[in-house]
Amino acid sequence: MATLKIQNLVKRYGTFTAVDNLDLDVAEGEFVVLLGPSGCGKTTTLKMISGFIEAESGKILIGSKDITRLPPYRRNLGVVFQNYALFPHMSVYENVAFPLRRRRSNKSEIDTQVVEALRLVQLDHLASRLPKELSGGQQQRVAIARALSFKPEVLLLDEPLSNLDAKLRLEVREQIRELQRKLGITTVMVTHDQEEAMSVADRLVVMKSGVVQQIGSSRDVYQRPSNQFVASFIGSANFLEGSIRDGFFWATDDVAFPGGHLPKSTRRAVLRPEAIVLSPVGDSGPTRPTATVEEVVYLGSHSEIALRITPNLRLIVRQQNDMSRDSSEEPCRPGQTVNYEIGKAAIQPISD
Repeated sequence: MATLKIQNLVKRYGTFTAVDNLDLDVAEGEFVVLLGPSGCGKTTTLKMISGFIEAESGKILIGSKDITRLPPYRRNLGVVFQNYALFPHMSVYENVAFPLRRRRSNKSEIDTQVVEALRLVQLDHLASRLPKELSGGQQQRVAIARALSFKPEVLLLDEPLSNLDAKLRLEVREQIRELQRKLGITTVMVTHDQEEAMSVADRLVVMKSGVVQQIGSSRDVYQRPSNQFVASFIGSANFLEGSIRDGFFWATDDVAFPGGHLPKSTRRAVLRPEAIVLSPVGDSGPTRPTATVEEVVYLGSHSEIALRITPNLRLIVRQQNDMSRDSSEEPCRPGQTVNYEIGKAAIQPISD
């Protein structure tokens, strides 16, 4: 295990800057995910760490060792590629043994480490099979075993689940996180899938156009996004413009939300759809503002409800569906007037 430190990393292609002055510290044993849309620079960053792309400038350090200009085979990094990159003519055993043979390990050491790596991913019983005789999930686990067989200091995962179907993706995702925790290996993963990233990461690194937008835990990034891009890329969001007066955020001249926790300079804010609570008009309790339901979209575990607050203000609400109720009953209907309530700290300030 080791720390990974990236300082002022830059990669340009002609006049196009793919990665722009990236700084990142990954602690020993930490699982960090680079997240962003296509073209944001996340894969380029991973390839610079692994040595398959040369950095324009900046430094990459594993522990105290500067590996920026070292070839890939001298970096002691385990890499799992998006397409697995298994040798089709080699057995599972030989695929996992390949990096050990390249390092000129002796036969006894190779056998011990291959068996150990295959046991870690629970595939030791398939050691003699060819890749074509394995499922997609099994091929992925072979690729992980190969990346771990020589005991690398850092594990790099490039979109490791993108070629799997939805059900298998969930299973392998859980296996990767469990294995990483068990080994305590420092890990950097690349993905564009928000749910996948949030479920495994100790910290997220959200990127756009080669620039880091925010670094933080899944909870921090989701609940306190730094700007509109992060808020819209991670989950759904209502964006509000207004001003702070008397401890409230005024979204219009006559609609105010709790804002005592917001800086007085707040002009733009985000409100997550699940932070809005609806209730029938006439329910007992304190008086709440009312709004009109415009549309209800049923999505199984939850419904998304378009709520008209004023002619110029429309909010999207995400409401969990009560599975204990009659399936024919709807929580609300278009045209219905409902009460709505927003928590005291639900609105968060964002930059442009």
